[in-house]
Amino acid sequence: MNPKSTQPEPSKPSTDQPRPTRTVLLQHTEADGRSHLDWMIDPGGDKERRLVTFRVRDRIDLQGCQGFEAERIGDHRAVYLEYEGELSGGRGAVARVAAGEIRAFSDAAALNAVANFGSGWRKFSGRPVEGARWLFSVLPC
Repeated sequence: MNPKSTQPEPSKPSTDQPRPTRTVLLQHTEADGRSHLDWMIDPGGDKERRLVTFRVRDRIDLQGCQGFEAERIGDHRAVYLEYEGELSGGRGAVARVAAGEIRAFSDAAALNAVANFGSGWRKFSGRPVEGARWLFSVLPC
């Protein structure tokens, strides 16, 4: 209560909800012609931040995706949120397949997030199962 008023104080916004950041799904075509998808998640922060990155086989941005396997790979530079084109060192090229907003909650044992690639918010729940291999389930919000 405000001491000068009988009205309750307005509630403050919840601080346990992370601010939305960006996510991107890139098709990485290697120099030998093989390709895979890289899912990158911006954890927020300064310009020097690194993107949490998973290699995936499936189009996780599509509504029909209910779950997928992923391989946790090295974090990538934030420039990949915007970059499309040739990669240095003969590593092939990347092209954006999808981009959107994400609110991620993670710790060493799990990654839980809500993401919107443009067709509605969905919940992504992932956990490591062996080494760098993770399993994710996807549910509508």
